[in-house]
Amino acid sequence: MPTARHRCHACAADRLAGIFGPETIHHYLQRSYAMLDAAARVHRHTPVLGVHFATDRLAALVNPMEPS
Repeated sequence: MPTARHRCHACAADRLAGIFGPETIHHYLQRSYAMLDAAARVHRHTPVLGVHFATDRLAALVNPMEPS
């Protein structure tokens, strides 16, 4: 039975397919999980938070802020 992290990972990979390659998605998800795991006291929600964090980071690559 897949864990919550695996389910969240699969959902994010499906959503981002065609925009980023699977290796890039996997890298950003793993790095996001690692950063959250290092700082979190409670790990129950890190799979969902990791997907949100990784998605935000990847979205920033697609739509960088305009220089002021």
